[in-house]
Amino acid sequence: MIFNSMENKIDFIGIGTAKSASTTIARFLEAHPQICLSIPQKVLYFNTFHAFWVSEKKNWRVDKPMSWYFNHFKHCPIDSVKGEYSSIYFSDPDAPERIFNTFPKVKLIVCFRNPVDRAYSYYQMTKNYHAEEKRTFLEAVQQEKEYIERGLYFKYLSKYLQYFDKSQICVLTFEEVKNTPAKAVRKLYRFLGVDENFLPEDIHLKANSSKQTKSKLINRFEFHIVRTISAFGGSPIIQWLKKNNFHEWFHKLYLKPDHYAPLKEEDRIWLKQLFLEDIEQLEEFLKMDLSHWK
Repeated sequence: MIFNSMENKIDFIGIGTAKSASTTIARFLEAHPQICLSIPQKVLYFNTFHAFWVSEKKNWRVDKPMSWYFNHFKHCPIDSVKGEYSSIYFSDPDAPERIFNTFPKVKLIVCFRNPVDRAYSYYQMTKNYHAEEKRTFLEAVQQEKEYIERGLYFKYLSKYLQYFDKSQICVLTFEEVKNTPAKAVRKLYRFLGVDENFLPEDIHLKANSSKQTKSKLINRFEFHIVRTISAFGGSPIIQWLKKNNFHEWFHKLYLKPDHYAPLKEEDRIWLKQLFLEDIEQLEEFLKMDLSHWK
């Protein structure tokens, strides 16, 4: 079913990739007065499958009606540019077609990071933040294909291009967002058709530094309570709590900074070879120099 009315319309969807500045980009989007981001940032509606470490592999949200989806935007002014940012969409096998069948004219945002660094960062998040990964990094990437698959950017970008025109997709890189955030944010705003001269006050702030979970129970409680309230149209409540910094206070209950050792050079060399062909294909398609990833 295609939705085109002002109320039932989504202007953009951030599709990925995980551990590639998605939280920073979402902060840029949320900061702009003409843009309204869903609550929570990740609605997780168009992916058929969850990440490998989630107990329920099938995503039950795919069977929810569109009214459930639009409840996550109840706080948005009707004339705002609305969207969400669910990084799991990028490598989900069914997400491209499901998004297209619902919002064929939607604009898509994707950010790519050196796939080796992305895989290692994703491993650390799964291990320390979600407290689910028990294997060593080398064991994990050899046994769980998701660590590698999510870094095959050209492979999955090609699937989106089967449905969407290239002009509908804004491609950013982790380096752009980190090193030249003002340039990256103008590129993003220009793509969405909003005032590109607006700059967020905290543009140089690192949005999602590595964290370790002190309590997996509280972590899961926050995840589910925010999603439950938003799903029933209570996103304005969550927005008010966030504006008054309740989430920062709550995070102190169960999160602490995480510092992990750098990736071993021999592991980096081995992983580079796994990604090399896909990087070269992406490089050719984007007409972008990605030699620093090789």
